[in-house]
Amino acid sequence: MLELLFSFKGRINRLKYFAIMLGLFLVSLAPDFVCKNNPDSSICMIFLLLVIPMIWVNFAIIVKRFHDLNRSGWWALLMLVPVVNFIIGLFLLFKKGTEGANDFGADPLANS
Repeated sequence: MLELLFSFKGRINRLKYFAIMLGLFLVSLAPDFVCKNNPDSSICMIFLLLVIPMIWVNFAIIVKRFHDLNRSGWWALLMLVPVVNFIIGLFLLFKKGTEGANDFGADPLANS
């Protein structure tokens, strides 16, 4: 599981991409909910420390999704551009991955 979330190698399909991104979104709501009422609490600081690993996981998943489309992971840097990131996110969510093996590994659906 750690390799799935933190490694930049390999491929993931659309369903895993959606599930992980949804999970990241839900986890990102927790600091806002907790820190809104008590911004000086220690639990608030712990939540804020989770931001760095969440950014890493976010980019790792995006890179793997680009790999599934047989594209370089460097395309993930487009996610830093406002408006373009929304379009790229939809593209990654709906574009079917390369069937069979590609330059970045075996077909993730073939392993299911």
